[in-house]
Amino acid sequence: MATVLFHRLVPKAGKTEPENLAAETRTGSPAKSLLVLLAPVAAALFVYVGIETVFSGWSAVIATDVLALDPHTAAAGTSVFWVLMAAGRYAAWCILKSSVTPSALLTVACTLAVACFAAAGLVRQVNPGLAMVFSGVAILSLGPTYSLVLGIGLSRVKIYDAKKAVGLLVAIGAAGGAGIPAVLLSVTLRPGASRILVTAAFLTALIAPLTVHKKSPPEPSAEKNAD
Repeated sequence: MATVLFHRLVPKAGKTEPENLAAETRTGSPAKSLLVLLAPVAAALFVYVGIETVFSGWSAVIATDVLALDPHTAAAGTSVFWVLMAAGRYAAWCILKSSVTPSALLTVACTLAVACFAAAGLVRQVNPGLAMVFSGVAILSLGPTYSLVLGIGLSRVKIYDAKKAVGLLVAIGAAGGAGIPAVLLSVTLRPGASRILVTAAFLTALIAPLTVHKKSPPEPSAEKNAD
């Protein structure tokens, strides 16, 4: 009887720290709060994938339109696009080995891309070749954007929420890849037009600010609460 009473009156020992961490990790956030938390990053991916789709899907057509190349030769524009994207991603991988943060790299890369897209739009009519050079530098700069934005978004969620967050972000990005090119085509049927390049500059300028996260103030410690 004494043993039974002891077990009822004395609370069981709490979980160890690793067990508490594991239990917390298995507890996901509500879908609504996860959506609110990731909304700005999802918007950034929506914009970025739309821009990437414009220049990846239209790369051969843009080369034909801007440089007046033969369609067979212009098809190489697609290869040039992916070479530039790959180069930008490898460069980012090397840069991130240093003390540079993903947010800082994203800001610099997007700023350079904005400047180059805007310059390309300005010189498109007078010097088409230079416009393509500016566009190439912009694409090189945007190469690591997808992985940077996705990584920034995932760093804000619990481990248990990661799989849901990836699905949400990728789906919204895909929507941008379908929606933004369609909207631009409704404005002009010339993929290499100046307004396309200037619009790309404007959209790119939105990406980095959307990923900025305002940190909440630290919670008061247990000692302060006790006082």
